[in-house]
Amino acid sequence: MAQIDSVGQALRALRRRAGLVAAIVVLGTGLSLWTAMSRERVYEAFASVQIETPQIAITPGGGTANPIETRIRLIEQKLLSRETLLELVNTYDLFPADTGLSDAMRADMLRDSVQIQRLVDPTQSWRTDLQPTGLVISVKAGEAQQAADLEMTPVALPGI
Repeated sequence: MAQIDSVGQALRALRRRAGLVAAIVVLGTGLSLWTAMSRERVYEAFASVQIETPQIAITPGGGTANPIETRIRLIEQKLLSRETLLELVNTYDLFPADTGLSDAMRADMLRDSVQIQRLVDPTQSWRTDLQPTGLVISVKAGEAQQAADLEMTPVALPGI
């Protein structure tokens, strides 16, 4: 292959290959559209929770445990507990009982569609007392309204 010395040579080379370029673009676009249309639709909704840092750091019992970290873990556990998930499944009729799925399978399917991500400042990652500044809760569902309902559902967390 020769070196291209001028703009005219580059344009002539592109014109010679124009048919091949057009065929690849048309074939690639068609294949991409077919793939996108044949996939199952999944809708995702996001909610964010801001965590405020307390002005006074209180560690119960004088230990070194981070009370905010412990509290966040407790919230995550309660949100993803079997009872909470089954309550949501039954409230929104997500996986009807007549499909033959057990309660454990229905709760597990919902648990797989929910993600909780902690937001932390990456410039502070070296600190041992790093505390998240927020949580992002995302929910995936087969219908847009279900995803939005689940994302906006207020869950009562007793004892927190």
